[in-house]
Amino acid sequence: MTRLFNRRTRPIWIAALVIVLVELFVFNLPHWRSLSSAEPLTNDASTVGAGLAVRGSGAYEITDPTQAYVQVDGVDTPVSYVHVDAEGSWDEMLQDARQTTQDSRPKDSWGLALLDDTYDNANETLSMTNVRMDVLVDGQWRANRADYYNANIEESNYLANRASDGNAQAVRLWFQEPAGSKIRFTSMTVNARVPLNLSPIRLLAMALVAAFLIVFRPSSALWRIPLDTHSRGQRWALAGLLAPAAIVALSITVGNVWFFSPGVYHHPGQFTYDFDQYAHLADSILKGQPWLDLPVPQELAAADNPLDIATRNRLVQSGVHPVYWDYVFFNGHWYSYFGAIPAVLLYLPYQAITGGMLPTATALAWMMFGALVFGSLLVVRIIRRYFPGASLGATGLAILVFTAGANVPYLCYRSNFYAVPMTSSLLVTTLGLWLWLGAKRPDGRLSMVRVGFGALCIAANLGCRTMYVFAALLAFPIFWQDIKDIIAGVRARTMGVAEIVKPVAAMVLPALAVALPLLWYNHWRFGSFLDFGNDYQMTVIDLTHYKAPIGDLPLTLFYFLFLPPRFIDVFPFLAISPSPYINWQYMEPSIGGIFFAIPLLVLVVAFPFLRRRLHGRHLWGFGWTALACAALVMLFDAQKAGFGWRYMTDFSWLITLAVLFAMLAFMDFTPAADDLLAAGGRIERSMPLGQRRMIMIVIALTVATAAVTFLSYFVVGRQDSMYRLVADLWTSFGSWFKAL
Repeated sequence: MTRLFNRRTRPIWIAALVIVLVELFVFNLPHWRSLSSAEPLTNDASTVGAGLAVRGSGAYEITDPTQAYVQVDGVDTPVSYVHVDAEGSWDEMLQDARQTTQDSRPKDSWGLALLDDTYDNANETLSMTNVRMDVLVDGQWRANRADYYNANIEESNYLANRASDGNAQAVRLWFQEPAGSKIRFTSMTVNARVPLNLSPIRLLAMALVAAFLIVFRPSSALWRIPLDTHSRGQRWALAGLLAPAAIVALSITVGNVWFFSPGVYHHPGQFTYDFDQYAHLADSILKGQPWLDLPVPQELAAADNPLDIATRNRLVQSGVHPVYWDYVFFNGHWYSYFGAIPAVLLYLPYQAITGGMLPTATALAWMMFGALVFGSLLVVRIIRRYFPGASLGATGLAILVFTAGANVPYLCYRSNFYAVPMTSSLLVTTLGLWLWLGAKRPDGRLSMVRVGFGALCIAANLGCRTMYVFAALLAFPIFWQDIKDIIAGVRARTMGVAEIVKPVAAMVLPALAVALPLLWYNHWRFGSFLDFGNDYQMTVIDLTHYKAPIGDLPLTLFYFLFLPPRFIDVFPFLAISPSPYINWQYMEPSIGGIFFAIPLLVLVVAFPFLRRRLHGRHLWGFGWTALACAALVMLFDAQKAGFGWRYMTDFSWLITLAVLFAMLAFMDFTPAADDLLAAGGRIERSMPLGQRRMIMIVIALTVATAAVTFLSYFVVGRQDSMYRLVADLWTSFGSWFKAL
């Protein structure tokens, strides 16, 4: 028994107790509150507003939103919680419509699935319904804040009354949906007893947070074990940490084999959305043609200027289709402006072998796994080269910081083709930098193979996400000493021609091997080596005539860095933060600037004050080069693309490098070899105060980053909003907080 309860296991038992108490008495607070309320009163909608029309047992249609309510009378008690019952049956037509699949939807003449608003709204009920509960107290209606319930998620169907604690004569439930909406509602119970709900997912989430805090607390044994890249145990530990990502990638792959269907959608009178751009690009390359094999409406091809906003809007509104959104239209053909390398390396082989499309979610899963692997190896190599005394604790924390700082969680959420350029570039960039940092041999000479393959990977960004090619500038701080040696050798005439040419050729030739075919590919498609096709997009504006207003540039830079967050008092407690412009400029909805979206990055403010610590490690220039590259990328994005949440990924990883250098400067101490040997690999000495403080700061910012990231997935109004696309999942997590 004493082995179970001792100094080492004490944090685990404390964490377990806290988790149980939080689960029982915080997340289940509505249960305990409801026990003291008056007797439950169930009344099958004694009054139905004139704005609701019955469409079956348990189904209504909203005909007039100003009269869309149901009301329970004869309450005469204080009201705490109201339970909405929406599990009754509904009209057979509606039930069949809910089971309608992509394949059984109506098709147009091109074979595209019709997402007809009329068809959908006439045949499907809402699972999640926005409501507002009012209570009649002392002859006056008291309104609660807007709420919701979900017919598929029972935990969400308890609505808290916060409007008044006096005796209520009646309770009214307003359905806040537009006219024509089909809702599911059977009855409601006033003063319902909220059941005790122990959520395994919630317990697991709290356990993971607790495990993180226990493992990385300053007194943890991990901070006394030095990083040893030759240790088989430590290598297996890293493999174990990366294994869940591999399992997820494999699961996505298997799932897509059974459930994949082409991602093409068309609303009559609107643009056509096709999310298989890379698959179409791979098919065109297999066929040896520069354009995509997609249908072109005759009316669009005959238009004088098909990219003109008024012209294409008139065409699509008159029924001309398919007009593909965010595709390139040039000289009567469809193209993709996205880089071809992911299509060539992943989609093309798969489609050549199987004859079918590679699902983008599968491609993204494996590219993300590769980026996680080489991102982790890059961090390990940085530590091994510049911080040889760093511990396993510092290494693990640094890997987490790099993963979060590189915006990997955001890319994991955006699992469509818009995430492919960033994910593929993150993969090849981390691989390239890992090779460069490992190019120095033990004898001091350079491995030209690693230099060359690293240059090949960095140059591959030209065919993935061009913004990442600025990583090539990091070659200067990485190889600065070698550059100085070459310059000194040339001046002293002690270095032969071969010694000078070989490293230059190893760096330049592989880059040209990637760049030249890509430039030729541009010429093949658009008649110009430097024309990547961006200006011919079917997007929100005609880019062939649009010039970004230079006056908006400072505002965009401010938004990228410091756009303030917007907090709300309901789940997910974050909302889209307004980012207005003086002139029109592209703007993707965001929860805030990068220092709020990724709180860890605020540690970059410590970097300028650490010159003495970093200069001797040859990281002072490295860090400033990374920050300069980040500034250049941000400036380019701001002027050419506008403000976008996903564009932060282009430069956040560069800022993260400087953050890592600052963080690790506090977490590295190299013990004497004799002391280390005597301790059997464990450093049994007190941790410096500065290191302890930095650990606590990084842990706090890591938890804050995880919290912001988690909540950002549920923000209403963001692109690929979970609220709109996966309402049941949104409600499942939202129900953790809605009744508090």
